[in-house]
Amino acid sequence: MENGIRPEVKIIVGKYLNDTIPNVTRVNNVQRSKNIELNPHYTFENFIVGDSNQFAYTAALSVAKKPGILYNPLFIYGGVGLGKTHLLHAIGHYQNNLEKKVVYVTLEEFMNSFVSDFRNKGMDNFRKKFRECDLLLIDDIKFLSQKEKTQDEFFHTFNKLHELKKQIVMTSDRQPNKIVGLVDRLQSRFEWGLMADIQPPGLETKIAIIQSKCMLNEVSFNEDIINYIAINLGDNVREIEGGNY
Repeated sequence: MENGIRPEVKIIVGKYLNDTIPNVTRVNNVQRSKNIELNPHYTFENFIVGDSNQFAYTAALSVAKKPGILYNPLFIYGGVGLGKTHLLHAIGHYQNNLEKKVVYVTLEEFMNSFVSDFRNKGMDNFRKKFRECDLLLIDDIKFLSQKEKTQDEFFHTFNKLHELKKQIVMTSDRQPNKIVGLVDRLQSRFEWGLMADIQPPGLETKIAIIQSKCMLNEVSFNEDIINYIAINLGDNVREIEGGNY
């Protein structure tokens, strides 16, 4: 921008002249999971790795390859829209493709299922679902806060799975010791394994995310436009991916 004049940005949408963008891996024929709760696009191949999320990505991939052995539980935490749910689904896809029994729910869904089955005296079905799986993925675990009966049920579910060396992965926007109203025995168990945080992405990572989305959607942006978008959008990866360019 010179002389206080804001430049006009024109965007041309069309197919690439070639099939590649530097430093970005194109993923074709995304395999839809047999678990309909898993987003088919949230795979390890589609996750853009940078300095801000390298540790969490490596931990998630390790757990996917060796569940119940390396880090159990795995607790991924970080701000909104930074890729926690993406990694959670990626782990689920990896294990689902190995014919393992994967259960993915948000904490709200876990709680609603518990309350419904408790009222209808269907706790056997509830416990069969959550305690007889190979991999339990819980999104937004912070909502356990102040839910005494749900915390008690989740405590026993956690213990049963851990005893059987079944993998547990949870996400939250904060560390266990910062979840208000979380009972000490659950906080302690959440910290048994590995806690991995995700930080806001740097400029290079944001550029790589935009390049990847352009390629997948067959949208052609030149370098200046991609840099402009990366600089002017915030740090929320979900907003970057869903930006109306």
